[in-house]
Amino acid sequence: MIKKINLIIILIYTLFHLPFILQPTINHYYSIMQADRSSVARNYYLESDDFLKPRVDVRGNKTGITRMEFPLYNFITALLFKIFHSDWLGFGRIISYLAGLLAVIVANKIFELSLRTRDLLPQTLIAFFICSFYYLISTSILPETLAIFFAYSGFLLSQKKKYFFLIFLSFTLAILIRPYYIFFGLPILINFLQDRQNRLKWLIIIIGSMSILILWYFWYFPYLNEHYQLNYFFMGNCSLENGKYLLSFRCIFDLVYTILKRYVLISFPITFVGFYFLYKLIKSRKFKFQDTIYQLLMISILTIIVIPILVNGHYVNHDYYIAGILPMIALGNILMLKKISKKRYYYPIISLIFIFLIVINFFRYNQSDALKWLNEHKNELTSETTKEDLFVIECSNPSFMYTIDRKGWLFAFSESGEKIYENPCLEECVTSIDSTGYRNINSEKYFLTEQYYYELKKYYLAGAKYAVLDMHLDRTEFISINLEQLFSASDN
Repeated sequence: MIKKINLIIILIYTLFHLPFILQPTINHYYSIMQADRSSVARNYYLESDDFLKPRVDVRGNKTGITRMEFPLYNFITALLFKIFHSDWLGFGRIISYLAGLLAVIVANKIFELSLRTRDLLPQTLIAFFICSFYYLISTSILPETLAIFFAYSGFLLSQKKKYFFLIFLSFTLAILIRPYYIFFGLPILINFLQDRQNRLKWLIIIIGSMSILILWYFWYFPYLNEHYQLNYFFMGNCSLENGKYLLSFRCIFDLVYTILKRYVLISFPITFVGFYFLYKLIKSRKFKFQDTIYQLLMISILTIIVIPILVNGHYVNHDYYIAGILPMIALGNILMLKKISKKRYYYPIISLIFIFLIVINFFRYNQSDALKWLNEHKNELTSETTKEDLFVIECSNPSFMYTIDRKGWLFAFSESGEKIYENPCLEECVTSIDSTGYRNINSEKYFLTEQYYYELKKYYLAGAKYAVLDMHLDRTEFISINLEQLFSASDN
């Protein structure tokens, strides 16, 4: 039975996530990845519910079907869209939040085994909450928390050495959704080596999960790329150069920088002192492979060694690649929180950290003004179009494509000086919206440089019917151009 204090903390934990859950557009935190995963979910809902053929919006004139991580998260989100007949962004965030909360509850059981104690849930919730990475990822439209939940569940069940099918299912789903959680299968390997009575079962789990992983990423991936000609998502680049990077000072700097900035920025004093207590705890125990705390330590070590080899320095801007270190950071936080939990200043300090965390992250990763503007004016920009019309949008971020709910191309056309010049062909085929609202298309002339003009023509010849352009290169005013009118007028 959950104690009253735990329910109160869960309620507070939920309330502090609401500002991000209720945002009407995609926020700045990994906006590109959020837009891509959102588009896959919405296209399951609107275009095709074929699970094995995920589709993105940035597709050019192709079908949008592309390779990606196992799209379970996107499919569950699409199911909510169908149930409620709405593609509200909040559904994806709610799934992330609930999976993240369940992952924390499972992690609490792991930590109780590690520390050989009970009733840690309040400290565990706080320990995860004050980690900037986990706070943000828990309300992002990304599959991270779902993968973490399955990874932690498989790890916990492996400690109990029963429910073998659930161990197999949890571990397999975790590594299919995010392969870099494969290190949480360490207890499975240890049990295979040491548990003679159930060795065959552990072997079946290892072979089965690895076979499915290889089938998805090394057979089905190439098939999708070859058949649908759209290679969209980055999936790592293992090379000898990455090995050199691992041995360089730059790698050490990148790791320290990423951990400090993304994981312990707000909680640094608590985490830093907590690591001292964690070090003393580990030192006091005799090394055993079966000891949960040593397994978590080995997972962290494997993460910071193997991930740089697989992705080089990409984890600096994609902090979730090294999320295998999260349990050890949370453990450090828990040990420090336990030390001060009976002090008079405990709750004021925690409250200040909570408030500081929310304020800093909300302003840092709030919605962009451009997306809010597009969201408010998308009906005007697309009023003369259908969803089948292909668009080309002047931006390198797919969140713009997602916001106006169209398919096609993105392009970032860089050019020094103004892109505007006299070209009467644009006068009758431009719709402009600014902060004052809808403007009559005949009230002003719009002009493009010759270089810009011919760049757009390439997309027109490929099938684009409309373009959404940034008028002043500062994302304060956009125009929608009917490319058919533009180029038919210029041809005449």
